[in-house]
Amino acid sequence: MRLKLQMFCLFLFLLSTTACVGGGPGAPTSTSSTLATLTTSPPTSLASPGPALTPTLALAVTAIPTVAVSETATPSPSPTPDLCSPALWEKTEIYVLSWDLFDTLRPGGPRTFDRILVERNPAWAEFRQEVEGAGLWTAGQIFSSFAWGYELGTGINPAVILVTYGVAYDWALPPDGDLASRVDAIREDLYQAHLEWFLGRVDRTRYPGITNGPTYALYRFFQGDLHKLEVWCRTFVEVYGIWPVETS
Repeated sequence: MRLKLQMFCLFLFLLSTTACVGGGPGAPTSTSSTLATLTTSPPTSLASPGPALTPTLALAVTAIPTVAVSETATPSPSPTPDLCSPALWEKTEIYVLSWDLFDTLRPGGPRTFDRILVERNPAWAEFRQEVEGAGLWTAGQIFSSFAWGYELGTGINPAVILVTYGVAYDWALPPDGDLASRVDAIREDLYQAHLEWFLGRVDRTRYPGITNGPTYALYRFFQGDLHKLEVWCRTFVEVYGIWPVETS
């Protein structure tokens, strides 16, 4: 009896061992095939992580900053306040033209002036004025030359005179064709006004918000019209791409 019991136990032991290694009856066949598939045939992206992932990461590092800057980044605010705003003038001071830009040769030149004039009024493309001893000149050439006057030291930046003319005459051609005389007249007005300020001949208590001679010259030219002064300031920025208070 004991021998039969031992033999029965040995039989159960052998049976259980065979079942555990998957060779016995009733063992699931799908388990062994699934494991084989994962082991012998992995996806390509997982089989070679080095070559597949390296270029992908490189592209990501390059592309992400570009998208962020061009589409989502907010430009840094300009350190310069809106100097053309009458609201600012009421709080601080009226300052629309620096000494440096009042009597310099920048920005622009004859070709730039011609381009600006044509953009504002296409009729300027055909404008020519006879200049004694020099032939026919374009408007840009006239602004560039007649802005300096007939006496040394009395000239005004032609870029300033160009915008002043444009605002004063709404970019129209002179009806009599004499642009040179008008350019010289604007030069004379601006020069005399700034000279009076410089020499202390102006009662500055009457103009508490004005800070310098060039700004006073424009203010007086437009007869204290702050709207036109604002238009002048914004037009200067628009056509030249710089503030009229820049310094060298």
